[in-house]
Amino acid sequence: MTTVKTMFAGGAMLIALALAPLAHASTISYAPATISVTEGQAFSVNVSVDPVAEKAYGVQLEAIFPADLVEATGMTLESGWISPASPSIAAGKLTQMAGIGGGFTAKKAFGTIAFRAKKSGTATIAVAGSSIVSNAQGANTLAGLQGISAVTIAAATAPAPEPAPTPKPAPQAAPAQTAENTVTEPEGTASDSASEGAANQAPAASETVPEENAQLAAVALADVGGFSTTSMILIGLALLAIVGGGAWWYSRQRSSTDSSL
Repeated sequence: MTTVKTMFAGGAMLIALALAPLAHASTISYAPATISVTEGQAFSVNVSVDPVAEKAYGVQLEAIFPADLVEATGMTLESGWISPASPSIAAGKLTQMAGIGGGFTAKKAFGTIAFRAKKSGTATIAVAGSSIVSNAQGANTLAGLQGISAVTIAAATAPAPEPAPTPKPAPQAAPAQTAENTVTEPEGTASDSASEGAANQAPAASETVPEENAQLAAVALADVGGFSTTSMILIGLALLAIVGGGAWWYSRQRSSTDSSL
């Protein structure tokens, strides 16, 4: 009985010693835990590191994923992290190393990984077992299950075909002119119309000329010799008086001659 109790006590101690390091193990987590995208779509995963109770100084992240479904295109570190090099990207794997001077004891954002979905399916982005979270002595404190992101990739939907353009109606041709619907003007019609037009226009010129001549004659008579109409009348009366007086004097002289004889 004592031997059995001793065996149970020893086993419990071994289990406690084995689980003691896990109580203070560091973790690397991804967010979001689930992602839904379509083929060809870009997406990103945020990475955080939690040293739990022991101060950590450096991190080596190795993210793994199915190369036929997704590909990593880059990683951006959060402010405060110092990295000796850019991330190393290979098919199905991304590696990034960085550290913080003075260390950190609380959960801290590490950076953001950029991905692109290649084809439809379900991809799991995980933390490789070779990843490291180092303490002051350089020992790896990372242990236990780490975070993952499950990515569901849907097939891209083919774009709907564009509707065919509505054909425009063809323009209708004008009806052909035939001998039946062609109106032929008699030969004499054109010449008669021209003659009538000339006859109608001729009187306008002939009627205008006499009127203009009469006006010119009146003006000429009014301005002959630079005399006005009144002056002409007075001259006419004077001439009549002279002619009348001469006729009277001549008849008187003749009567006197006949008396003396």
